[in-house]
Amino acid sequence: MIKSEYKRKKLSSIAIMFVVMGTSIGAGIFFKAKNIADNSQQNFIMAIFSWIIAAIAVISMSLSLVEITSVENEDLSIIGWNKIFNNKLIYKMSKNFMLYLFMPLTFLFIPFLIVMFLQNSIAILSNSNSATFNTNFDWLIWFLITLSTTIYFLVITTFFAKIGSIQNLVTFVIKFIPIILVIIIGLVLIFTNNHSEISLKFNGKSVKELSKGASISNINGIGAAFGLFISISSVFFTYDGFYAGLGLQSEMKHPRHTPIVVLSGLILTTIIYLSVAISLSLNGGDISSLHDNFAKLVGKKSARITLGIINLTITIGIIGVLNNLSMWTPRFIQKLINRNEVLFSSYFKRKFNSQNKPIAGLLYSFMIIIPVITIFTLIGVYAYLPDSNLSKYGEGMDSLYNFLQLITNWCPLFSFLFVTLAIMGGLINRKTNKIATKKTKYFKASAWISIIIIFLSLFVVIILPFIDLVLLYQVENLASETKLIISRIATVVSLLIFVVFTTISTFIEIKIENNKKIFSN
Repeated sequence: MIKSEYKRKKLSSIAIMFVVMGTSIGAGIFFKAKNIADNSQQNFIMAIFSWIIAAIAVISMSLSLVEITSVENEDLSIIGWNKIFNNKLIYKMSKNFMLYLFMPLTFLFIPFLIVMFLQNSIAILSNSNSATFNTNFDWLIWFLITLSTTIYFLVITTFFAKIGSIQNLVTFVIKFIPIILVIIIGLVLIFTNNHSEISLKFNGKSVKELSKGASISNINGIGAAFGLFISISSVFFTYDGFYAGLGLQSEMKHPRHTPIVVLSGLILTTIIYLSVAISLSLNGGDISSLHDNFAKLVGKKSARITLGIINLTITIGIIGVLNNLSMWTPRFIQKLINRNEVLFSSYFKRKFNSQNKPIAGLLYSFMIIIPVITIFTLIGVYAYLPDSNLSKYGEGMDSLYNFLQLITNWCPLFSFLFVTLAIMGGLINRKTNKIATKKTKYFKASAWISIIIIFLSLFVVIILPFIDLVLLYQVENLASETKLIISRIATVVSLLIFVVFTTISTFIEIKIENNKKIFSN
């Protein structure tokens, strides 16, 4: 008998570098660029500085994770790292946060980002100021559209993985088009002196504005310090997913090259992001302002068509993110169900067992996603302050999009927190040596850099809503500022949901497990 053995083809260092870049680079920068400029109080140096500090944190985390990911983690990423390097409490908190908050909230803001840039492209290409339904319930119509889109991608990619792969390939190529075009257009405008004025001053508000409802982060001076860390968390959103390529060390031809490959990939990503950030910052901060400056150079019609296409390609790029997320989520949850890691695992395994398709994972996804995105959409529409700059998107959408800016700061920051906790577990393991890892020389230094930046950012992001809530007492005629009061309370409540839900659900889960052990004995 002839024995044949299949050997999986190993990936080159260049291939892994492109994986790192591919999972890091996305359309998030186009959503966050203006927000980062505003949080930096329109100070160009501060905005770029926040990008650099955030990039240092991400690169430090990546280098730290080279040692963490040298241990087999059952393909559970952040959850797996905390399971190995931390105690049961932190491990289960990371699992419950990622499963019950981060994952469903991603299915909230990704589809709405698709809608936002689709509205932009329609408005620009049709030469109108907005693309709305002109109803009192525009937000509800768009919500139903985003929900239907989410269901479509989850179902199609679950039952027809090949279609999902084709969609992924198409959108992956297209997502780089707007990045390249924006960099080129921005540089052309800069070198032809058609860019906006460069601001090196802090354009914050005076302390007196607190009486009119301004946030402490908007105040000149102290507000810039708060704004720096809020900007850093905004930048984290653009890098979210950078760690996906780190689990491929075992697939590399030369695993020892992992650090330099990861470092090279993230440095190139940072250079690309900084180029986009500079191009946008020097041209008003967003695509709309870039359009206005570009029109001075090439004419309104040419600028309109070009920027309309850019917005359309951004839309397609974000669709690719939704496609990837939809391919991954049911399969990820199916793994957790098969390992009895979620509530009602036995029921879902018994009722929806399938050898080939993650049916149980798909249904569990719906059970989590639909209630969470519905609740947070209602909070955004009815309990959050609208942004006048976003009024062109339709009734309720200005409040919702403004709320999503907040959520997209919190989600990556809290997920990075659990990455950092896994790294802290790795630092402890350096002393105990309970877990065998492939030790790296730079682990401790990179670990402490990432820990300091992440915890400082988290501290500021957590205390800011409480400071703004307390500062309500300074607002004149507070009784008439119902919307402001509700908005600040809703912000604190939303933040508490992140913290309290993750903590309480974990204690309940541990209690249930302990009771089962008692009864089984």
